[in-house]
Amino acid sequence: DKNVTRADLSNLQFAARFRPDHDPDVFLGFDYENLDTVFIRDVPPIEAAAGHASLIDSRFVITTDRGHVTAAQGGRIDISGTSFMIPDVNIDRGPAGARLKTDSTITAALSLLDEGPFGFMTKANLPVTLADGRAQMSGQLDFLLKNDLSPDEVAFSVNGRLSDLRSETLVPGRVLAASGLDLHGDNAGISVSGEGRIGGVPVEGQWRTALGEESDGTGRVTGSVELSERFADEFRIGLPPGSLSGAGRANIEITLPPGEPGRFEMRSDLSGVGLSVPQLSWALGTQATGDLQVAGTLGEPPKIDSITLDAAGLEARGAVTLNDDGTLSRAVFSRVRLGTWLDAPVELQGRGAGRAPQVLVSGGMVDLRQTSLAGDGSGGGGANREGGPVSLALDRLIISDGIVLRDFRADLDMSGGASGSFTGQVNGGPQVTGRVAPKDGRSAFQIRSQDAGAVLAAAGMLRQARDGEMNLVLVPVSGAGRYEGSLEVKNVRLTDAPALAALLNTVSVVGLLDQLSGEGIHFSEVTSRFLLTPRRVTLMSGSAVGASMGVSMEGYYDLESTMMDMQGVVSPFYLVNSAGGLFTRRGEGLVGMTYTMRGPVAQPSVSVNPLSVFTPGMFRNLFRRPPPGGGGSDGLAPERQRQQRGGGEAGQ
Repeated sequence: DKNVTRADLSNLQFAARFRPDHDPDVFLGFDYENLDTVFIRDVPPIEAAAGHASLIDSRFVITTDRGHVTAAQGGRIDISGTSFMIPDVNIDRGPAGARLKTDSTITAALSLLDEGPFGFMTKANLPVTLADGRAQMSGQLDFLLKNDLSPDEVAFSVNGRLSDLRSETLVPGRVLAASGLDLHGDNAGISVSGEGRIGGVPVEGQWRTALGEESDGTGRVTGSVELSERFADEFRIGLPPGSLSGAGRANIEITLPPGEPGRFEMRSDLSGVGLSVPQLSWALGTQATGDLQVAGTLGEPPKIDSITLDAAGLEARGAVTLNDDGTLSRAVFSRVRLGTWLDAPVELQGRGAGRAPQVLVSGGMVDLRQTSLAGDGSGGGGANREGGPVSLALDRLIISDGIVLRDFRADLDMSGGASGSFTGQVNGGPQVTGRVAPKDGRSAFQIRSQDAGAVLAAAGMLRQARDGEMNLVLVPVSGAGRYEGSLEVKNVRLTDAPALAALLNTVSVVGLLDQLSGEGIHFSEVTSRFLLTPRRVTLMSGSAVGASMGVSMEGYYDLESTMMDMQGVVSPFYLVNSAGGLFTRRGEGLVGMTYTMRGPVAQPSVSVNPLSVFTPGMFRNLFRRPPPGGGGSDGLAPERQRQQRGGGEAGQ
């Protein structure tokens, strides 16, 4: 009377069996067509249904061969194959159930689940227009045949297949698309799982939201996502072009509170992923692994609250801020460690789409024995991308064992390799200024000072040097931390120099000894060519000349142990003695004595060959060992060796 609006019945069958002292056994069966009926109050009715119904021993079952329900949104829901059952019609307000089988749009299916006593989507704070596509579902509904049915009195379990799905709601701000996903729903929650794409990025996982009184409608996505350059482009995380190569997987979890941007956490072992940070001359190959963790908030643009990277010797921890167009605004890393050569806070400041960011390093340490300031310029191994500007404010720039520039400040242009100016304090003492320029993928340095003596003393070369103007050039050669250098010093004065005192004492130049212990010996010019490695200075040629004396020197100095092994010629009264300099090396007069100096710098052992004083300068090499550069770790390049063997200024 209340629920059936119309129906055409056919093939009616009725049977009854009566036995004494027993309720009658009744059977009723019929086919039907054009059935319009309400099946649950406050839910759209079944329309144009056809099928069969039966009543056997108080159990009523009706099945549909065809029929539909018109949902409030999304169109018709085909219910062919659905059945409805009352286990016992004699029980007032008793239980009933439906075995569902539906085919519809996803919107229509969700709209039906949000009707009347269900209200599942409303409780989840989700729209019924969650996704476009088709839904084929089967499941079970159990409820009581009573008025004012509450949601708690409806139990449901449904499984389905969603095909050709497209959603802009499941992951806010992103289009989720899939050819097929599995759906499961029950009173505890709704979940969708399978493989699909977010934008152009392949993903695999599950979206789930809880149902019930305690649910606040928060959804969660768990699974994995492809980590590649198209991931960086889709999620607009501000990486410069080319930073990512290859493809790997990252585990991801996204929490989606209703009405708020989603929060995400991602982690990857970076297998199959290539990473590159040209500004640090660092790269991770696709065959290597590491640990990458990123956490932040989805949105336009997304916000990256924390990023942690530990791979290929690089450790970095920081946060990233993006501009509205998804380009990098700032990336602030509280600490970046790369091998043993970099340990400092680093900040990257974006300069627009497609441009390398500006790098700011404030504090910390860089060790040039193991790297270069050249970054990834055009000479740096084939990467031709434009480099960004770099500003350094380091606590320490380590050049070699025992030589450190403290309070190092530099502003560099990396567009073609590192070039720019810098200042620093040698071992925390005198200040030097200079310039850096790209050279064969590394950095060459020119260092100047108006107090050469203080610089040489602070570097541990000449402890009691004073005054003078210095020009030092360091050019990188093959091998980490190796430089070929030239030094020019004008008008320097030496006082209380143990090595020089020992030499003068050996050759018995009394007046010069007094001068050394007094105002000092003045040298108008000091020049040298040397090879600097992380642990040793190989002096290939050196000279110091003044009115009082001239000295030439070549040999080795160990920076770590401060041990020396030198040889050369000392020429007293050089202003007069240098008259024969046309036939001698720089710093040697026509008359001079060869010497060797070995041992600690503070107290070397000096020996002089007195016979060499009678040897004209052009034949003095007869009393010398071959000059440094004949091979080994501190050897010169072959062409340099040939030039050195030529002797004299022309040979040099």
